[in-house]
Amino acid sequence: MDVVIGDAKVAIEIKSTEHVETKHKKGLKAFKEEHPDCRMILVSLDPITRKSGDEELIYILDFLKMLWNHKIF
Repeated sequence: MDVVIGDAKVAIEIKSTEHVETKHKKGLKAFKEEHPDCRMILVSLDPITRKSGDEELIYILDFLKMLWNHKIF
């Protein structure tokens, strides 16, 4: 896990991939087992922001806009 905000309210994993695959979400899945109410975010170069199960897959530029507009936490 790259970043955990608050008392495990938000967990952020950062990957340099342009195509998110299941293997990239392993860390988030493991963290979710111990913190089921945590918001899970995977930030990457994959240009399609979307939801995949419990994880939010967010393109880096979309993430920065969300962060700037206080929409992450």
